[in-house]
Amino acid sequence: VDPVTGVISGGSVSVISPQDGRTLSEISTGLHPNDLVCSPDGNFVYVANGNSDNISVIDTRTNQVVETISVQLPQKYHPYKGDSPNGLALSSNGNILYVANGMDNALGVIQLGSKASQNGKLPNSVMEGFIPTEAYPGGLALLNNHEIYVANIEAEGARQTTGDTLNLSFQT
Repeated sequence: VDPVTGVISGGSVSVISPQDGRTLSEISTGLHPNDLVCSPDGNFVYVANGNSDNISVIDTRTNQVVETISVQLPQKYHPYKGDSPNGLALSSNGNILYVANGMDNALGVIQLGSKASQNGKLPNSVMEGFIPTEAYPGGLALLNNHEIYVANIEAEGARQTTGDTLNLSFQT
């Protein structure tokens, strides 16, 4: 925190020893890290940085950030910051990362690249697109790699239906 303004000036993830609770490492991430998920092989941790509009990818073998992935909507539709990624879910093979963008009322769908996944085909991760949700998605659960459950913080809930059908196919 900036001592003059009181504004957050950095974010981090701590690596804690399960044996004695000691802090083993402090890894700098984006602002307001608020959710994380681990890859199936344990080699990567994905961190949602709510006030930086990105995901930090940490390689657990080196405890270093190896990629930072923007989750912003395309600039021509949304030219300002404030997407607020705050929930994550990962496909069982570790190829697709789903991101709840609270302020966008949408889920970002990221095809993970070779820097961020053992199975990544491309060098860098790619934002494939967005899935609309109700108001302020804040939590995600993925069932059987094809059903995404979204906890919407400000929505009407199960009583509200949109009538929309969405068919997406991603290479997982």
